[in-house]
Amino acid sequence: MKISTEAEAAAVEQRLRKMLLEFNIDPDATFAILIQTRSFISGSIGTAVLATVRFKPNDVDVYCPVEHETTMVNFVEQVLGFTPEKSRDDAYPEYGVLHRIYWYRKGKANLNLMIVQGEDAALAVFHFHLTIVMNIVCGNGVYCAYPEMMEERVGVLNSSVINGRVRVSRTKNCMYKYRGRGFTFQPWDPKTRCIIECELHQCQVDADCPGTTRSIHDEYGKFYPINREDSRLGNNKDNAENEAPMQNHSVEWRLGGPACLPDGAYQSRFARVA
Repeated sequence: MKISTEAEAAAVEQRLRKMLLEFNIDPDATFAILIQTRSFISGSIGTAVLATVRFKPNDVDVYCPVEHETTMVNFVEQVLGFTPEKSRDDAYPEYGVLHRIYWYRKGKANLNLMIVQGEDAALAVFHFHLTIVMNIVCGNGVYCAYPEMMEERVGVLNSSVINGRVRVSRTKNCMYKYRGRGFTFQPWDPKTRCIIECELHQCQVDADCPGTTRSIHDEYGKFYPINREDSRLGNNKDNAENEAPMQNHSVEWRLGGPACLPDGAYQSRFARVA
């Protein structure tokens, strides 16, 4: 993956810290627990800290592997001081990767804790319906799966919507929300379910092609390191876990699209732990 410049990383970190504080969340304590539990923040927070347009997210979405559920619940409630409002085991069953969701509130701040099945919580991100929200705020930096499109404020629809695996109404509402925030979306052909681009589009090669198999560690993604100076995180220079970008996450995914498959047969989008 590409690594950002120090100036880019510093700007992202500044926005991230400011945003977390606005939600009554201690940034450094949160970075530490994200590393400890192999968890991360995603959703609109991840988009907001990377986007070239500024907007305020409605809530904070935390994704945690099921094995660290108790640790993260205790952190959110006892350290951050959020009050639980409700939880559900069957929320968003169409995604197929969520074990449980907790909804929290602290004053006017909302936090949603998503417990993900399996060892790698990053699997959930690549079941999202839009590429513009496929970003990960982990304990040592921010990962963007589609950095060039993020810079241009352009997104691609995940074919899971076309497959009927995600509620279309929810996706339309999300697209409407992000259009209001200055984003546009790549047009796609309803017959081929492939994005409509010029002749320069390379099927199964371009990062935004629905037929391209992507990986967190491929050359397309971009990582913005966070430089923290906090005793709770240990010595950053000597702590390999703090230094290695996305070393705790290894997921492959494809947005889907039969026009980009060699035999032309339909194959839905997949995301799996590599």
